Amino acid sequence: MAPPARPPRVGEDWEEGTGESSPPPRSPHASDPDRHEVQRKICGRLRQTGRHDRTLAYPTFNARFARHIERLPRRYLLDLDIDGKVEDVVLHWRILDECADPNKRPVFRARFLMLTALLSEVGLNIQEANVYSTKDGFCLDVFAVDGWKTEETDELIVAIKETLTQKKIVRHTTIFDIFMIKD
Repeated sequence: MAPPARPPRVGEDWEEGTGESSPPPRSPHASDPDRHEVQRKICGRLRQTGRHDRTLAYPTFNARFARHIERLPRRYLLDLDIDGKVEDVVLHWRILDECADPNKRPVFRARFLMLTALLSEVGLNIQEANVYSTKDGFCLDVFAVDGWKTEETDELIVAIKETLTQKKIVRHTTIFDIFMIKD
């Protein structure tokens, strides 16, 4: 077994690596994704699923979807799994559109730590968490979790709402609030 590496001395460079909680290095071209190309790939994958034909056929779809992609940070586009989770993009679009409607604003607010504790309390293990701030003032929290018995979320949403009711989560008014979207 090799001896542990000596820490760098003052003036020496640190060698950066990837760890359990850090993403793998990205290629130089990945740092500046072409939004139009990403949109084209997403639409192509949605067509392949066959579940979004009516949505894709709307005359205003491309312009509306382009606005959605434009309001998100470039990091969101870099983090996308276009091949595996393309349906998540549509879900995120729907959630952000609902938040923009004053009549459908979120019911609950919770600090990030409260939200992660809540997910743990209903039996979920957070594998990854990403928070994206949109250009129009919203925040999209995306959690990759395991520990739920099925892929269906209806029972999960009920369990989260019941836990929130039991905890009597109330509205907070700080800028650091994270929203949980009602279904």
